[in-house]
Amino acid sequence: MEEASSTRQKLLDAAMRLFAERGIAKVSLAEIVRAADQRNASAVHYHLGDRNQLIVALLEPHVQAIRTRRLELLATARSRPADDMRSAVEAMVRPLTELAGRGWRERAYLKVGQELMGQLDQASPDIRALME
Repeated sequence: MEEASSTRQKLLDAAMRLFAERGIAKVSLAEIVRAADQRNASAVHYHLGDRNQLIVALLEPHVQAIRTRRLELLATARSRPADDMRSAVEAMVRPLTELAGRGWRERAYLKVGQELMGQLDQASPDIRALME
């Protein structure tokens, strides 16, 4: 079971790195499999599902972390005077800057997320729901 988890993480890391470097549409599943040093051509399908499920698996942890942190900061902002715009703006921006400081995966997520937000109308319903 640990090997499957390791393979899944290698695939996720390879996909995140390639998507951030070249863009989602310019990376094939076969390239992700090769970059993750996997021999089985269907490794992505076995461990993660189709392309959209792979993207959701990449984004979901980061989206949830940003959402949770934003809600915390918004709760603080609500306790401040109504004219305190700084707290409201901080609730929107700070979770992203904190995320960027954590590591390469998080910085790559920000690049991939930015790309997806620019093309949200073309994304699958699952990806749109997650990003909205």
